[in-house]
Amino acid sequence: MHVQLKVALEAALYAGYHMIKKFGTQYDIIEKTSPMDVVTEVDLTCNRIIEQIIRQTFPDDKILSEESQESVLYDKNCSSVWIIDPLDGTTNFTRRIAFSSVSIGYMENGTVTIGVVYDPHHKEFFFSIKGQGVRYAKSSEITTWLNSKTNSMPGNLYVSMSKEFDSRTAIIALGIPSDPEKSAVALSKTLKLIPYVKGIRDFGSSALHLAYVAAGRLDAYVAYGQFVWDYSAGLLLVQEAGGFVKISDSEYADDQDIIVSRTHTFGNELITHIS
Repeated sequence: MHVQLKVALEAALYAGYHMIKKFGTQYDIIEKTSPMDVVTEVDLTCNRIIEQIIRQTFPDDKILSEESQESVLYDKNCSSVWIIDPLDGTTNFTRRIAFSSVSIGYMENGTVTIGVVYDPHHKEFFFSIKGQGVRYAKSSEITTWLNSKTNSMPGNLYVSMSKEFDSRTAIIALGIPSDPEKSAVALSKTLKLIPYVKGIRDFGSSALHLAYVAAGRLDAYVAYGQFVWDYSAGLLLVQEAGGFVKISDSEYADDQDIIVSRTHTFGNELITHIS
């Protein structure tokens, strides 16, 4: 499993290098389904970088990516699937807002066993192997580890963030879909939370929202209309931190509503409030 982790970390690192190189420069922006749904040439190049690094070691594995025309249709029965979002937070990136990430999940027989979320703007890695907790490292530590022959894990192990807290002090993040009809429904549900929490944020990167819950920086994340590449890596981080995870469908799939929290008590409170 360390081989898959090394590949995921290396792929995220090099995609992040390219992302930062192009941040704030001129590049093509391509409209996908609407003016609110765009992709840049940076997304596509980061995608190619990640796929090439995976293929060097695992040429026969399936790859499911937001930006690849060759992505397999999602099939939970595939033995080995890499689920990637090469640039999560594209709108932030195009507006020169330094909050976007690389997300890579590795799934074996329907179960995500590795999750890597990398914020190249702040040089922060959040990553997990299933059953081994959540770890944090700076990019310099990851570079050193990739160039070494050690079998020990890089970075520091996060202590479980499941300690109970007063919900009136909670900061939660939102993930609102770009579709106007769906976003109106999502916002009407979210407004119900305002009397019960200290603050609500939407930073614009699902993967980093999830990583921040796992790290205890956010207390919860409520998101609507999420795709599998948005959440596959990040959900593993939250689970490995001992947090609460609720998705609208028990299987990994698209168009999911997600509630995660760093405690089970607060997670259940959120469900009650927005029901």
